[in-house]
This record gives sequence, C-alpha cells and structure tokens, in this order.
Amino acid sequence: MQREPSPPPPSDPYEVEAHDLGDATLVRFTAPQVVLDERSTPLVGQQLLALVGRRRPRRLLVDFGNVSYLTSTTLALLLRLRKELHAWGGRLALRHVSPHLYEVFEVTKLHTLFDIHGTPKPGWGSAGGSLVG
Repeated sequence: MQREPSPPPPSDPYEVEAHDLGDATLVRFTAPQVVLDERSTPLVGQQLLALVGRRRPRRLLVDFGNVSYLTSTTLALLLRLRKELHAWGGRLALRHVSPHLYEVFEVTKLHTLFDIHGTPKPGWGSAGGSLVG
C-alpha cells in the first residue's frame, strides 16, 4: 500500500511579506485575519526587526488591513520599530488601520507619533492607491 505524501505544513499565520516600493518597503501579513496579542506579537516582532536591520528602509509601511486586534505588547513593538528606524533617519507608517484599532492609538495618544492612514477607498488594488483618513 502506497502512502499519500503529507500536505505541506500551513504557513505561519503571523508571517510577513515585504515588497520593495523603491523609496519604501511595504510589509503585509500573509494570513487573512491577524490577531496581534501577547503570543503572536513577539513572533511578528522578530521578523519585522530582522527586516529593518537587513534592509534599513527609509520608510517602512506596515499594512494593518487584515489586523483585527492588537495589544499593548503590539504598541510597544511599534514604538521599538519607530526607534530603530529613526536611528538612521527612517520613518514608520501604518496603513489601512481600521477605525476600531485607530481608537487604541488615539486613547494612548500614539496617533501623534505614528503616520497612520485609514482604510482603502473602494476599488483599492494590491499595488496601492488613495487612502481615506
């Protein structure tokens, strides 16, 4: 009896992919829905900090379009990323931040530190486009 090969393991739901946009690096989460909590944030943080260390981007855009939840641990990670980028004149921008997540940034007053863009307009494609907010 011949065994069927096992399917490949599922990709890490907290894996990030980076895209070079010339003057910026865009980072997206590969999972359809992402919860950035105390368990997942350190995994994401390792990837993002390694990426920043390797590429040293002038501008890092983190797409929050599929992020449904974040914690204070996530906010601490974003502050650390911002500090790392500022060390060589880089900037951190967050895009496609949902209104309920933006409230977290407002309540903590972190919306004054980060360049935050809202949700995409209808018809926004994966290559970019105009943002609302």
